[in-house]
Amino acid sequence: MNVLDTGALESIDSREPRSVLFEIATMQPGCLADADVVTHGRSLMLSQSEEHRPDIEAPPVPIRSCR
Repeated sequence: MNVLDTGALESIDSREPRSVLFEIATMQPGCLADADVVTHGRSLMLSQSEEHRPDIEAPPVPIRSCR
């Protein structure tokens, strides 16, 4: 279980063995804590994951069907 404070909310998440992620998060201070209404959602905000930006923004790897 991970506890994370992103600055926009606090969350607790847990990943199940089959990679299902469950997350419980607070409502406050909310997404607008570090952005205004006009610019919110126009760019990817990563806060504590900034060093992973190249991997996160990279195009997904195609999945080949085994059929």
